[in-house]
Amino acid sequence: MHDQNSPNLGSGTFVPRVRSSPVAVFDRPLRIALVCPRFEPSFYGDDYYVPLASSRARATMAPGVLPLLAALVPGRHEIVLFDENTDALDFQELRTFDVIGITGMIVQRIRLREILAELHDFDGILAVGGPYASIDEDFFSHRCDVIFVGEADESWPRFVEDVVAGRPLPRRLEQSAKTDMTKLPPPRYDLVDHTKYLSASVQFSRGCPFLCEFCDIITIYGRKPRAKDPAAVIAELDVLRKRGVGTVFLVDDNLIGNKKLAKGLLVELVAWQKANNYPLKLATEVSINLADEPELLELMYEAGMSSIFIGIESPSEAALAETKKVQNIRGDSLADKLTRIREAGLLVTGGMIVGFDSDGPEIFALQEEFVREVALARVGIATLTVLPTTPLFDRMKKEGRLRLDNPNCNFQPLQMTPEELSAGCAALNQRLFEPEAYFDRYFSTIANFPGLRQKRKELAARRGKPPAAMRALAYVGAMRQLWRLTKAAKSAGELGNVMPRYAKIFRGRTRYAGGSETSFPIFVNACAQHWHLYYLYKSFRSQKHTITNTYAYGSDTPVPQIVEREPAKLSA
Repeated sequence: MHDQNSPNLGSGTFVPRVRSSPVAVFDRPLRIALVCPRFEPSFYGDDYYVPLASSRARATMAPGVLPLLAALVPGRHEIVLFDENTDALDFQELRTFDVIGITGMIVQRIRLREILAELHDFDGILAVGGPYASIDEDFFSHRCDVIFVGEADESWPRFVEDVVAGRPLPRRLEQSAKTDMTKLPPPRYDLVDHTKYLSASVQFSRGCPFLCEFCDIITIYGRKPRAKDPAAVIAELDVLRKRGVGTVFLVDDNLIGNKKLAKGLLVELVAWQKANNYPLKLATEVSINLADEPELLELMYEAGMSSIFIGIESPSEAALAETKKVQNIRGDSLADKLTRIREAGLLVTGGMIVGFDSDGPEIFALQEEFVREVALARVGIATLTVLPTTPLFDRMKKEGRLRLDNPNCNFQPLQMTPEELSAGCAALNQRLFEPEAYFDRYFSTIANFPGLRQKRKELAARRGKPPAAMRALAYVGAMRQLWRLTKAAKSAGELGNVMPRYAKIFRGRTRYAGGSETSFPIFVNACAQHWHLYYLYKSFRSQKHTITNTYAYGSDTPVPQIVEREPAKLSA
């Protein structure tokens, strides 16, 4: 275990929270603040792409959890949403609320801890929930008044009513059963300023049927996927469309975890998109066995799905078998599966992992060669992370291999040192995201999958070819984006490095089949997306970030035993 004040965790000096509990019935509506902490820079956050893509947007995706939590609270109460990814938190304003609810994932853990430290003397009720709190309960024992473990769609509104009634509040709330998704209310999208985001998020289902050893999804949400009625999802999309949203990510753990339910949604999505002239670009997460479902593939394409994220993890069958990623081993090769998915018209972003027990030092070259051969341009490669509540955590603990003092590699690998694993992963990402390597994969995707190229053209045609004036505006927008990219490169000391390389790559795109079809605006946007990845891993190498592993986790030493004072009284 590491020191409580470790700078790697950003937790600062431990200041205990004295539990507050209402002792009187409120005779007025509650004022409730719901807070989403800032994310650490990561592959998935597009942190350095967002300011290049838009002069208005401040974050890549609007969080879906805050408007849902707001919708679960009776309408008489005042709800205000705070997303630190778009606006700095005003702690003085937060202290004016009766209840502050903070939610976060593992990638927000550092900032979540800092916010709790800042609010340790908050006079109201401080509540914490979400995936991170659900797997690391002990940390929060003296940092908040109430912790919500697991799903909170039933326990959260009951908690609000208990506060109103002045009933004693338990420290820990965990609802007895998984949420019935068909009973969820429509999220309060009216409380979100979607102009501050590049995309919105909508959830159809929760849970995943698979047994991946390292994954905490099944420990939090279960292995039996549950879903909303398709009509409810369509209604949410319609609201977002009317609010001017153009891109929506379906944030399911695995959209095809229940194929029958997924088909039902996709059929409705196809009809809605066609009826409305394809107003939304959609993306989602799926398992790679989608390749064996031609009907679902066709429906996803017809529904206007622009891209999908797949946990590929490793080209090593030994590693996949070890971690029980059986869906990636069954049938033909990963390369063949990816080919079928792309020929169906879907772009793929991959997630991959190094550091499995079967991985030796050769894994970095093996991963690099695989990514190049399958022409996977956007791929997030990280070291294996051992998360609490997972089977992997239990196994590593039993084997005495946990190293929780090192969040970037929190276990002892079998065939490398933690330092070798971290350094090998960093060097691999550096090689993968050099401009020439990245754009070779980018253009190879266009060249190697003619079905993908043709279907992307057809999908664009469905949305209607823009008139000449709109095409002209696209070039104007591309020039503005190029100017923002130039300024970012100059600020980073990379102007003379990457910009000439981008220009050379654009001139040489005709070497690839279909490369000449890549217009100037499309290429400039691709460069902006690449810049995020290039600069992210460059900044990791320059030690600007203490956390360089997306899902980094380290645990604190136990909190000293604290003698509690009398709970503070809340004014009614």
